[in-house]
Amino acid sequence: MKMGLKTVATYGLGNATAGTRTPCLNIAQGSVLDFFVAEDEKETKSAKPRVGAIVNAANEGCLYGGGVDGAINEAGGPGLWMDRKALPVLEGTGDIRCRTGGAVVTGPNRYGTLRVPYVVHAVGPAYVRFEGDDYSQPDALLRLAYQESLKRCQEEGITDVAFSLLSAGIFRGNRSLHDVLTIAVMAIRDWVDAEKEPAMDVTAIADTADADTADADTATADTATADADADGEDIDKDEVSSYPHRLESITLCGFSKREITVLTEVCRIIFEKNDDDKEEKDAEKEENGAEAKEEQKETAVDNMEVCEETAVDSMEEQKETATNNPAKE
Repeated sequence: MKMGLKTVATYGLGNATAGTRTPCLNIAQGSVLDFFVAEDEKETKSAKPRVGAIVNAANEGCLYGGGVDGAINEAGGPGLWMDRKALPVLEGTGDIRCRTGGAVVTGPNRYGTLRVPYVVHAVGPAYVRFEGDDYSQPDALLRLAYQESLKRCQEEGITDVAFSLLSAGIFRGNRSLHDVLTIAVMAIRDWVDAEKEPAMDVTAIADTADADTADADTATADTATADADADGEDIDKDEVSSYPHRLESITLCGFSKREITVLTEVCRIIFEKNDDDKEEKDAEKEENGAEAKEEQKETAVDNMEVCEETAVDSMEEQKETATNNPAKE
């Protein structure tokens, strides 16, 4: 798969099964609006095409907003606007289409200049609305928003998804960018581990656009279908239903160089710790194995000594018996 993005770092997310790629998290620079899934030369003979999506940092109304939400809305054109408007309003809420911590999906459709047939609208928490230093509730909602987005992708048979960094702009208030991005990476990693996806490739993408324009949230993934022509025609939903129901690629996308710097540092800490833990477990396992072998060796030696003592005793008894009972001539 080719993304047309600059990969900054790659981290493993688990173990591959037979016939699949090792799932990984890629950090790359780019824009959420530019993501698409290009067919790999080795995969062109595949019977089922790969399906892309981007995750929009939306608000509870899921209609429009600033920052990345506004940019996606503009790029998606009337088709995206109509599909967003068609999202059902939750009963008794007035105009809420998705609660904080949730995610809803529009598509499949051909959305203006977007090169993906799906847009997932995720609502991260506005930390500015939570008073004090206890961030446990918004942190839990942020984690949930990422994982609910992944669930929507799984349900729709999406193979490649790109995230905007949720609650990473003005929504994060006084919460540090490092903490917000740590939650993002760990939410994805833990979901992959829990779902045991056989071939998940997560790409974290940081756009170097002016950070001042990021007044909502940001984060994306490497996604989109290369053949998604902006011809205004709806995509055949029956055809899409036959697509493979397996995520192969996930992405995080930020606006500023600072975001990619922090994101890289977060990943280094998280995944190097995992490597250290693995090495520690392997060393402990090796040590336990060595101890077990030593115990087996000691047991074998003890058994040999017992056998030798038994043999000597037996010979002494036989000798004594022969002395007491001389053979008759």
